[in-house]
Amino acid sequence: MRLGRVPYWLLMVVLTGAQVWALSGIDAYGAGALGMVAALQVVKALGAIPRLKDLGRPADDAMLAVIPLASIGLFLQLREPTPSKSERRAAILAWRNQPTASQHFVDGVKTLLRYPVVMFGLALPAGMGAAAIDLYVTDAVLAIPANMEDGGLLLSEVLLGITGFLILYFILQIGKRKTASRASWWPTAFIVPMGLAAVVSYLGGAKDVDFMAALARSAGNDQLMPYLLGTQALWLAYAVVVGGLLATAWAVVAADSHEGGGGEPVMARISRRFRDVGPVNAAVIHAVTLGMLILVPGIIYALQYAFVPVVALMKPDAEALRTSADDSRPIRRRLFKILFLGFLADILLGLGVLLLIVLSMDLPMGTTLGMGFGWLVRQIPAGITGLPAWGIMVISVIATWAWGAARIGIAKAWLVRNEAATA
Repeated sequence: MRLGRVPYWLLMVVLTGAQVWALSGIDAYGAGALGMVAALQVVKALGAIPRLKDLGRPADDAMLAVIPLASIGLFLQLREPTPSKSERRAAILAWRNQPTASQHFVDGVKTLLRYPVVMFGLALPAGMGAAAIDLYVTDAVLAIPANMEDGGLLLSEVLLGITGFLILYFILQIGKRKTASRASWWPTAFIVPMGLAAVVSYLGGAKDVDFMAALARSAGNDQLMPYLLGTQALWLAYAVVVGGLLATAWAVVAADSHEGGGGEPVMARISRRFRDVGPVNAAVIHAVTLGMLILVPGIIYALQYAFVPVVALMKPDAEALRTSADDSRPIRRRLFKILFLGFLADILLGLGVLLLIVLSMDLPMGTTLGMGFGWLVRQIPAGITGLPAWGIMVISVIATWAWGAARIGIAKAWLVRNEAATA
């Protein structure tokens, strides 16, 4: 079916009007109104598919319609005049022989399923560890400064001294960056987490902060700052170590699958290459984390450096950051869609498990689903959702698998393109 430009405009006007009407009733219908707005946005995505086919573009571009900023760009593109048959055929030929984002993601899922030793031996405990940090470890660690004699001030001085040493080491590494090995950069990955920990220790010791009580207070309360900084420090440290191990695993799994297997055992290869891939992946983690404070730069960095783990794995002597930036430039739109599919899989599967937990345990539907969704998008801590610990861990493991499938798909996209370029 071909959907011309005018019918597409009319459909978007009608659906947008319906969304405005739903939002006008948010006081009366609450979450129901927001649910209707979200459902209509999905209808917009479905309505974009025929128009994309008119223009000779991949149908999976329609998923951009459910992202606020991206939907505006997609709408402007779909306003273009309908091409002639020859122009449409030429547009299709430009991408037909290349895997689409959805094909890459599905390939990532299939590849992950073929490596249960990584899926259950590495990703499962990593997901459970992330949930445990959210549920238990953060509060226990942040309580240390306030419970120490001298209120944690001595601890802050020790941590600050370590941070200073790491900064000095970083400066020395910069001086010999052309000859330094990747593994030698490992200590520099902990500068920011250690510095944040020093600040938290000082604030905790100086003010005797009750962190969980502070969390329940308004965001304007200055006692909330130690909790937020401490949580960020802990998560950064976890992302550097465990996230680096997972990044290495996804790259190794993609490479082993692409090469047909039969070589070095996967877990042995992950262990051997982690020391080289981990430090450069830590640089990406810090860049994306900093960029996400403003959102858009974080997304740009995530796309620009999406190939870093697999480049670091397959090209030990290459500048992984620069190579990834160059190689990702032509297909960043596709990379964005692969990552978004990972996000959708994470959210939809998480909501499914969340709904099952709510129904099976007879929990308050509206409140628990709302709080659970807030945790799914990482806006509130798991400990205040009212969900059982085992449920949080199951959802966290599913999220690890979903994002792993996306990362494997991205790594295989680079492997295919690199193989074609060197053929």
